[in-house]
Amino acid sequence: MYLRTRSLPTVGKERVRKYTEYHLIAMEKAAVPEFDPIIHDTRDAYEGLFGNIKERDKLESDRKEATKKVNLEMANFKANALEIEPLVSYKLGKLGKYEDFFPNKLGEIHDLTQENAETVMQRFVNASTNNAGLLGENFTERFTKIQSDYMEAYKLQKGLISAIKINIPDWATKCVSLLDLLFRNMLLITAHYFQSPDSMLAFFDESILEVRRHKPQDGEIAPVLTELEPGSSKTLAITYTSTDLVLLSNVSKEAAISYFTSNTADALPPAELDELKPGEEVDLDGAKLLKYIIVINKDTLHKAEVEVSVG
Repeated sequence: MYLRTRSLPTVGKERVRKYTEYHLIAMEKAAVPEFDPIIHDTRDAYEGLFGNIKERDKLESDRKEATKKVNLEMANFKANALEIEPLVSYKLGKLGKYEDFFPNKLGEIHDLTQENAETVMQRFVNASTNNAGLLGENFTERFTKIQSDYMEAYKLQKGLISAIKINIPDWATKCVSLLDLLFRNMLLITAHYFQSPDSMLAFFDESILEVRRHKPQDGEIAPVLTELEPGSSKTLAITYTSTDLVLLSNVSKEAAISYFTSNTADALPPAELDELKPGEEVDLDGAKLLKYIIVINKDTLHKAEVEVSVG
């Protein structure tokens, strides 16, 4: 079993959480008085590892909403920047002031990331102020409002990310302690059911921890499996539309992967990346994805395997 080999810490946090939660629910439903002390101990260890679960769920939900708001404000800035580009080109181009707004042409706007968004937005505020008389419209107020809304959303997002990290302290040490406790529980439950030891299996759902690969259903396109050498990155060889749902799965045994989307196949990664631990997967909305999905294996020792399916 996973517990006996202590391989559980390599599984993603969410799988460990679900695995332990299933175990707690199974013990509670069994209503065996002898299990009350181990239910109490396991609940304490569970909450000690993951923090207050309801609070964590609320924080995670708020973080996702804050991230959506950040992306929305970035999209709003892009739309406004692209909207005024023809006017800037017409009125400022011959004066050599086009670069006040677009020193790196439109590519910088299309590939805007959180790493450079504040700088680019501030440039538009400054350029709008310096060229207000030439442009004939008060763009300073418009871009100041956009920048302010973006920074408000960005600070909220960062604050929630920090709160979530604080809410799940000391993962490595506490996860090992939880493993020891679960293994003890397994032995105690088996002892209780010594006449039918297989009954113990009802209290532990190993399938939650398994790294699963997906098989296509009838009429579906087979998932694409991509290998990444240690420390490497790849642009996934897939196509998708705005109506598709993209399932990205880390089917590696040991390596965690990071991923991001970009309008160019060779884009540099942003400062902050989403991560998938071994066995974790995520549904990506095609309508919110850029043209390419790029995956990174930051593990310098182990190969990574990434599976992606589109449907």
